[in-house]
Amino acid sequence: MRITKTLWATAYHEAGHAIIALANKIAVYSVSIKPEGTTLGQALIRNVLAGRGVACDISPQNRLRMERYSKALLAGPIAERKFVKSDGGRYRCKGGSDHATLINYVSYFCGSDAMLDAYIKLLYEMATLEVNAHHNWNRIENLAGILIEREEIKKRTDPQLFLLG
Repeated sequence: MRITKTLWATAYHEAGHAIIALANKIAVYSVSIKPEGTTLGQALIRNVLAGRGVACDISPQNRLRMERYSKALLAGPIAERKFVKSDGGRYRCKGGSDHATLINYVSYFCGSDAMLDAYIKLLYEMATLEVNAHHNWNRIENLAGILIEREEIKKRTDPQLFLLG
C-alpha cells in the first residue's frame, strides 16, 4: 500500500469521528481507510438518533443525543483539517455526506434557516474544542497511525482499541 498525504488525511478524518464518538459515549463498530464507493474511508458509529422519531420528538433528551452525534460527525473534517494544516498543506475536504447528515438531524430542532446556521456554528465550535483537547488529539493521532498500518479496525476483533482510559 502506498502511503500518501491523502491516505494520512483520511486516517485523521476517520479517527476524528471515532475518538469523538467514544468521548461522547457513542459506540464505534469499525474504522477503515479502505476506499469504498465514493468514500475514502468510514467510521461506523452507532446512530444514537435511530428509532427515536426526532421528526416528531424534539425533546431535550433527543436534542442532547443530536448534539453528541453531531460533534462526532463534525470531528472528522475538523481533525483532517488540523492534520493537513499542520503538514503545511491546503485543506480540501468536502465532508459532503457528513455535512448532509448533520443538516438533516439538526434541522429538526431549528425553526428557521438562520437558527440552523447558528446552531451548526455552535456545534462546530463545540466539536473543535473536543478535537483540540490534548487527550483527544493524542488518541486521534494514535488511531490514525494504527489505521495507516492496518487499514481497518473492528471492535469485534480489537475491542481494546475502542476503549477510552
